[in-house]
Amino acid sequence: MKPPASLFSFAWKTARRSFDPSGRASRSEVAHYVIAALLITFPVSLLTRIAMPYPVHHLVGNALDALLIMPVPALLARRCHDHGRSGHWAWLAVLALAVGAARNLVSALYGIETRIEVDRFIWPIDWAIILGNLALLALVLFPGTQEPNAYGPDPRSAAA
Repeated sequence: MKPPASLFSFAWKTARRSFDPSGRASRSEVAHYVIAALLITFPVSLLTRIAMPYPVHHLVGNALDALLIMPVPALLARRCHDHGRSGHWAWLAVLALAVGAARNLVSALYGIETRIEVDRFIWPIDWAIILGNLALLALVLFPGTQEPNAYGPDPRSAAA
């Protein structure tokens, strides 16, 4: 029996597959990636908040967030595959990320007043994003199919 792999080795495995939505992902792969990302983000955020001026802290935080979010769409697609569903569901998360990035860009370029006006206009999109991401959350939290499906073998099996 071999020893269990470390948290960061699971996260690194996921990061290496950032643009590969093929196959299936287990719930533990998602959990390991999220925990590793949090363990990276919190100390970096704390150190930059203490040691750097706010604009630099904000820039470093946004850059780190962008870097850590890159594997998420492919990971969500593989998680959808574990349920036997199309990975196209992951586009719901991409839409949420794009709307959030657009809001930040509007705030940075035109100020908070303009962002408030934009938010007044696009609030129905927010509800669609919330409902879609709740569906994705269910796919992430509930166990997938236990047998091989059209997307590959069960990632929890010894053969996978």
